[in-house]
Amino acid sequence: MTLQNELSRRGMLMKLGILFNGAVGVILAAPVIGYILSPVLRQRKPGYDSWLSLGPLAQFPEGETRLAVYKNPFTRPWDGETIQIPCWVRHST
Repeated sequence: MTLQNELSRRGMLMKLGILFNGAVGVILAAPVIGYILSPVLRQRKPGYDSWLSLGPLAQFPEGETRLAVYKNPFTRPWDGETIQIPCWVRHST
């Protein structure tokens, strides 16, 4: 073997460092790529953009603001009272 074909210590550590940096780069890039692609990959649950009923229109007189409560459609059994979401409703024309 000639001296040109031998792998020096410096060359070996350089290749090892490049390999290590590439692996860390892939690991750090995975969440970023997942975040960018999440609108395409994520499946929306039924009712995600649907309207919720707050009661009859007569319950909210015109020109007044009233407090209403609705049930969060995406709940877990352990949510308890936090499924009740208060909101202010104003009936305007």
